[in-house]
Amino acid sequence: MKKSNQDVARENEKKLCAFFESDEPRPICHGRLNKTKLLESLGIGSSAKTNKITKPLLDAENIKIAESNSKTAHKRAAEGESSDRVKLMQSQIEQLTRKLALTESKLDEYRRSEIGESFLMRTGRMIQMRRVNPNQASIDFDEDK
Repeated sequence: MKKSNQDVARENEKKLCAFFESDEPRPICHGRLNKTKLLESLGIGSSAKTNKITKPLLDAENIKIAESNSKTAHKRAAEGESSDRVKLMQSQIEQLTRKLALTESKLDEYRRSEIGESFLMRTGRMIQMRRVNPNQASIDFDEDK
């Protein structure tokens, strides 16, 4: 005799309850319960994710996992707020910002020289760079040369 869907759902509920009461590790993906892998390992069909009896069990376990993840995240945040560490990280950020600005200026200078070379190759004229300010460059198209 074939079992009714409700009987199958009750059996699946018993399997899930037994699993959640045990100390077995839960399959987790991206900080959430991996329902597909869990149901597959227990031999339960994927329809249990939407079943009225088993869905609340899965959702409750997902909430427990989310709460434990948030507690560990708060502990890490509280540990990492020491002022020395923050000052060190800020100084490193400032150093990296300076290095980035220097590298960007070198890259701009390289691009300008590349533009000058390509302009010379196309037209036969030189682009003369005249520095007005150390932080600024202007390009003059000299037609006589």
